[in-house]
Amino acid sequence: MAEVLEAARRYSMVVATGHMSAEEGMALVRAARAQGCEAVLTHADNPADCYSLEQQKEAVALGAYVEHCYFTSYYGRTSIEEIAAQIRAVGCEHVYLSTDFGQPKSPYFDEGLLEYAKLLLAQGFTEEELQMMFRRIPELLLGL
Repeated sequence: MAEVLEAARRYSMVVATGHMSAEEGMALVRAARAQGCEAVLTHADNPADCYSLEQQKEAVALGAYVEHCYFTSYYGRTSIEEIAAQIRAVGCEHVYLSTDFGQPKSPYFDEGLLEYAKLLLAQGFTEEELQMMFRRIPELLLGL
């Protein structure tokens, strides 16, 4: 892990937790912070990874961002209401949204993003908040 973090720091790359367990992911976020790397908790709401709200808040306090994927809601693993609650708990300014689509039975990613946006609007998020999570945070992470 130290070698990966060193390379990420050297080349200004973002380190993501991927499909690690929540405990492993949090260890990576802590180590990334210590190395001066940008980090992301991926699939934070996925029951397979299962980052608690406390872990998500700790990650944000350490400077990490939290990713929420439409995949988990679309496939009935996590309700849109739960995703909305998790986003509200850490703040939109610390979250980016994706679909994680690409599987043969999933919608195209652009269709998924539109569906995700509509569901989140129905949960009370504003267009400004959606712009932040769909566009501004990813731009920031990409250095744009």
